[in-house]
Amino acid sequence: MSHVDFYILPGSQPDDRHQFACRLVEKAWHKGHRIHIHAESQEEAQRLDQLLWQFREDSFIPHRLQSDDSLKDTPVSIDWQTESLEHHNDVLINLAKAIPEQCTRFSRISEIVIQSPEVLATTREHYREYRELGFPPNTRDLRNRH
Repeated sequence: MSHVDFYILPGSQPDDRHQFACRLVEKAWHKGHRIHIHAESQEEAQRLDQLLWQFREDSFIPHRLQSDDSLKDTPVSIDWQTESLEHHNDVLINLAKAIPEQCTRFSRISEIVIQSPEVLATTREHYREYRELGFPPNTRDLRNRH
């Protein structure tokens, strides 16, 4: 059964969401997990690819865009197409507007919530969908942390 976490952030900008995704990736990778970031679009995937190289000066996270076949064993992949999820089953960070059908294959799923009306509406729907799939979501409210 998948373990689903919703991380509720205080910010409202897409970059808040992307920065937090990088921190989650770093933490999961250091724990030995394989991570797939499911982006909404090719542009978002490319933005995350660039951000993982520079979000922290002292950090290195081996990653690739899913379309880069030369790095198949890289522990972190990023894509926007659901076909790419067929090769993954450990950690999914979903940033897309839809929950991929293959989400049930993953042992952990993370959704990152920012204070944007569109993202709030989407992630509320995702919360209901995960419950309907039989995965009781956990909420991690980070809005009051300093």
